[in-house]
Amino acid sequence: MTLPRREFTAPSPSARQTAQAARKFFLAACALGAAFWLFASPSGAAQRPIVFDNSCRWHAQRLWPEEIIFDPPVITPGRREQRLSEAPSTTTIITAEEICRSGATNIPDLLRMVPGLDIFRISASDVNITARGLNSRLAHRMQVYIDGRSVYEDFLNLVFWHELPISLHEIERIEIVKSPISALYGANAFSGVIHIITKSPEDLKGTQITQTAGNAGSYLTNVIHANVHDALSYKLSFEYDRTNHFPNPAIGRSDHDKGREDYRGNLFAEYKFLGGSRFSFAAGMDAFDRDLDPGLVPAPAPPTRVFANGGLGFLKLNYSLADLKLQFAWDRLDMDLRSSILARRVPVTANTFKLDGQQSWLLGAQHTLTAGLSYRHHMFDSRFLIGPEQQQDLFSAFAQHEYKPLNELIFTLGLRVDTHPEAGVTVAPRGSVVYSPWQNHTFRASISRAFRNPSVLENFVDFGAITGFAPPADVITILGNRNLDPEEITSYEVGYQTVLFKRLRGRVDFFYNRLSRMNTGTTQTGPLEFTILTQGGGYIVGAELGAELLFTDWLKGFANYSYQNRDVKPEILSIGPRHKGNLGLSANLPKRIETDIYLNTVGGSASLQGKVDPYTTVNLRLGYPFEILGAKARFHFAVSDIFNHKHKEFPGGDTLERRITGLLQLRF
Repeated sequence: MTLPRREFTAPSPSARQTAQAARKFFLAACALGAAFWLFASPSGAAQRPIVFDNSCRWHAQRLWPEEIIFDPPVITPGRREQRLSEAPSTTTIITAEEICRSGATNIPDLLRMVPGLDIFRISASDVNITARGLNSRLAHRMQVYIDGRSVYEDFLNLVFWHELPISLHEIERIEIVKSPISALYGANAFSGVIHIITKSPEDLKGTQITQTAGNAGSYLTNVIHANVHDALSYKLSFEYDRTNHFPNPAIGRSDHDKGREDYRGNLFAEYKFLGGSRFSFAAGMDAFDRDLDPGLVPAPAPPTRVFANGGLGFLKLNYSLADLKLQFAWDRLDMDLRSSILARRVPVTANTFKLDGQQSWLLGAQHTLTAGLSYRHHMFDSRFLIGPEQQQDLFSAFAQHEYKPLNELIFTLGLRVDTHPEAGVTVAPRGSVVYSPWQNHTFRASISRAFRNPSVLENFVDFGAITGFAPPADVITILGNRNLDPEEITSYEVGYQTVLFKRLRGRVDFFYNRLSRMNTGTTQTGPLEFTILTQGGGYIVGAELGAELLFTDWLKGFANYSYQNRDVKPEILSIGPRHKGNLGLSANLPKRIETDIYLNTVGGSASLQGKVDPYTTVNLRLGYPFEILGAKARFHFAVSDIFNHKHKEFPGGDTLERRITGLLQLRF
């Protein structure tokens, strides 16, 4: 049987016109902002550091030094703390204040403001995130961490974005590395790393209750309690999260159908010893009821509706002393799958035991060496999908050397070696140069190679998928492939960033990514047989521009633009828009009223899987902090897609439309 193929067509003229209009709007907004700053600011103000008085902070606003505002510390690009301007890879930070002011109710929608990230939502519960055009129906090329623990699910090779066992209110910052970085993080850091770093018990001390409700059955309740007793500190969090689907008449779905429902919680405790060492314990879980698309049915078929019910859990132990860090983690996935393509309910169980250690050494005044070892033991059990239980042992080692011959010049060389029982041994190198010839002006160039190992499902899947056609085509066989090679990417980047007049931070980055041995998904290899192959390849070239501007002590804004051009075969891998842009303004108005407005514009795209029209959405948030009965309180009203520009982000996906929420938060 040969499935019908959809003709590949280029984006329509309307898509190009929309992209041109978006670019003009972007430039006009930048010019307007610059004019406002030049002519509306007080005389001499350009010489003073201005701190945006963000009332999303519960504690009294402090006057942060200019270098903290514009050059904050990061840990993800080099696996150790360093300034953003010294980072060897393109990195973006989302702060706790930006999370609060966004009005977002989930992490994927929050990440839309980041230049270079590709977010496309199939449904209220199924969203895919990757960087710089590496899109597919199952986006599995971005590594994700929470406080140093990988949350990448190795059975399916994906991230359960809505099932992460934390709430937005716990997050201190999110560091996004948009460069291939397998040299430090191994397999699956193919297009980069997203590292979610949570707040400490000291930052959360007290009790915080947050209630959010909105249209389309949106309901979210969160309770956080934290305290500190001498050397012992702890925090507890519980959250209930529910929302309905977006409409999709093609599959009989309406916005009255439950999209997902989650019960999640976590706990953390840390003890600080007199000698400076620390020991911490963390555990968490998320019980979910949702749907997902495992990406097993061949394109150009629409996304497959698979219902998943179960839970994710973890346990983590950490020990640190100065620059020595040790971690043990146990992750578990236990879920049941139901779908029209499955003959019966399918149980899936996965256990992963992880042991990591790393150490940094300062060798004189010019050399820093960071090295580490890692071990993974996987146990996967789903007899219907992969047959007998599969177990895997994975080992890896990495080293990175930073050489600083001058204060203005940093050379970084890194290398990681990974072993995989099916894919064999992979080597991922990285090198970069960071040069600051003048204060507040930094140039960066880097080259890196990264890889993605096949998942256990891609290696061992073997089941009959029900098609709904008449016999003998009523069932097709989906087969894994134990001969799959790791996907490979070689990336070349150059970038420049600056801070001007103690008000403006600007950045521009260019990249060229060469792809090989790319997973083409299930490909027909027999009359009723489909097998996973790695025959794709090509290149992606692009640029990202961004600026953040402190207009006054009550108004700030940002703007960014991303461009991507790709030549990747087969077309199934080309599902990304060429143009994307974001604009945002945050203002503290009189009477303590907070106002935030964000514009997101995305160009059209077309591929073998279908066409996506261009769209532009505008989000609005109005907030008001106050006190009641001795407790600090905050209320906000948020609208996502205020003009209700109904659109799809993926061919065959749901039609996204306006969502309205209100939030009330108490802290005492």
